[in-house]
Amino acid sequence: YIKSLYDENINIYESCYIILLNQQKKTKGWVKISQGGITATVVDLRLIAYFAVQSLSVGVILVHNHPSGNLTFSKTDIDLCKRLKEGLGILDVVLVDSMVITDSGYISAADEGII
Repeated sequence: YIKSLYDENINIYESCYIILLNQQKKTKGWVKISQGGITATVVDLRLIAYFAVQSLSVGVILVHNHPSGNLTFSKTDIDLCKRLKEGLGILDVVLVDSMVITDSGYISAADEGII
């Protein structure tokens, strides 16, 4: 599902999306949060909070790609994940997962014990 949001752009530039979830963790929709360059994109936590609250979502999954194909979380990725979890928590919204995807796979912060 998530990979379909990127099309052929998954190997060109970094983009960030959120998947909005209801109480049963079913997808309510998605929002493109940012699009950057080859190695980074700016993610504004306030935009994520805005869309989560506006849509009355109970949970959020953060997803961004690494055009390099590198399936590891950078220190910046981990810091963002922790800040987002804390910030959304204040609004009673759960950060369910943060994922990095590439053309050939993905890595999950929940699976890795980061969140």
